[in-house]
Amino acid sequence: MKIFLTSIMAAVAALVFLISGCIGSSAASGDTWLIITGTDTVTVSDIGDAWNGLNQDQREYFTRNTDPVGEYIATYKRKLILQLELESGGYLSDPAVISRGDSWLRLVTVDAALDYFKSTAEAAVTASDLQFYRDHIGKTVWYTLNPDTDSSATRGPDHLPELSFELALCLDTLSIGQTGSSESGITARLDSVVVTDSALVAGALADSAACNQMATGRIAQGRNTRWLNGVRNSMEKEYSISVDSAAVNRLVEFYSGNGELIDEIVIESDLGNWSAAMLRDEIDFLQSRMHVQPTSLTWQLYFIENLSFGMFLEDTLQMAAPLLLDTLRTGADSYMFDLASENLYRIEISSRITVSESDIEEQYSTLEEPFMIEELRSLQAVMIPEDAIDGYRTASISGSIDDYVSTLDGIAYLAADSARPQITRFLSISEIPGGFGNEIFRIDRSDTTSWTGPFVLYESAGYVLFRLIDVSPEREALLEESRTAIEVMIRNRLEEEATIVWMQQLELKYEPLVNEEAIDNLPVDPGLWASL
Repeated sequence: MKIFLTSIMAAVAALVFLISGCIGSSAASGDTWLIITGTDTVTVSDIGDAWNGLNQDQREYFTRNTDPVGEYIATYKRKLILQLELESGGYLSDPAVISRGDSWLRLVTVDAALDYFKSTAEAAVTASDLQFYRDHIGKTVWYTLNPDTDSSATRGPDHLPELSFELALCLDTLSIGQTGSSESGITARLDSVVVTDSALVAGALADSAACNQMATGRIAQGRNTRWLNGVRNSMEKEYSISVDSAAVNRLVEFYSGNGELIDEIVIESDLGNWSAAMLRDEIDFLQSRMHVQPTSLTWQLYFIENLSFGMFLEDTLQMAAPLLLDTLRTGADSYMFDLASENLYRIEISSRITVSESDIEEQYSTLEEPFMIEELRSLQAVMIPEDAIDGYRTASISGSIDDYVSTLDGIAYLAADSARPQITRFLSISEIPGGFGNEIFRIDRSDTTSWTGPFVLYESAGYVLFRLIDVSPEREALLEESRTAIEVMIRNRLEEEATIVWMQQLELKYEPLVNEEAIDNLPVDPGLWASL
């Protein structure tokens, strides 16, 4: 939110997650109130808890101030005022904000659930599991499950001790080509085995702590993956998931520009139902985070499968670790607060600011320090294939570099003119390929005959050779070249001024109370307030 967040609201943004649980709480017996806004009371211990929850950078935002406690209390107060304004204006109940908050929660819940279940699996790894892993650490197998049947499936190469214990034990008893069965009925044929060199195995086993750490992670990952794959394979039946394939096709047509969005039910399940509009909102959110392909039927079906799987993970995490999910929900509240604040700011501040041409011209004429255009250099840049470097060396010795260079390719995307691909446009130091800007900008400006390099450009890409062609010295930027930067400068200043006035108006509107007397008698370190 530009200046809104970088000045007054920067500190508010840091506090939103940490203090959201305090809103609406009542002063506990023995606690002293510090801030009252509307019906909300914040106590000394509330403020102390929030301070202790800040990271080092967030605390330094306040401690750099001449009055850290005063700035911290003021920021906390502004956050409470803003909360009231968002609530009264319906910004926090905006369906679009709620939808994006739900999408954010689903996204982080999947990651949190996978991490939680992996850590749970790691905690369940036993000493006997580790010993089995160490005993079989060098064995890799190829095998066939249910051989000579319609469900036959060939697998491998797999590291034997990372397979399920039952399957690994079964395969370990077989000779190549032999078929066996486990007690529970797993049937497998051992097709091939590779054993790692004993010296390498001994080296891995020598560091027992590192070996056990690696084994724990891989055993847990394998178990977790098998469990999750099993869940995926059984979800459709287990949770009565029904997908309307015709509705999915219509959604694809909508994204392809060949139809309107029909708000119909696409997914029905015990985990919840999803309409086309809900899926569109979810896709819109994901599009801001990752590459999506909603015009592809295959991608849509994959997306729906992952969405259902995510709902399962959220449901399972709720039962396994409700406090963790509560923390994630608090994070979602913070995310929605930020979205709602941005909407409010856009309406109240940024949409009302205009920057005229005369404003830009006046600002340009009164700049204390002019905007500068950095030095630029045009080069002759050529690529030497890795297998042609001997030709460069021969040409260098014989003094025929220029003739040799005429046979090479330039760097097309840097060329000023496609008819002269070896000659680059004017480049800044950071635009010199391969990160060789410092070397090129150290060339004397008058030296347009010497070649610099060759440098290894990228691995397997060969070499690059440079010759200076022309220099555009550092200079003051013209008005047209400065226009965008000046407009941003003016807009930021005007938005900052408008934000200060707006926050003052909100204070008059909500009349927050601050217990200055209590603050004066508190320790200077807010971190101590939590235990008072």
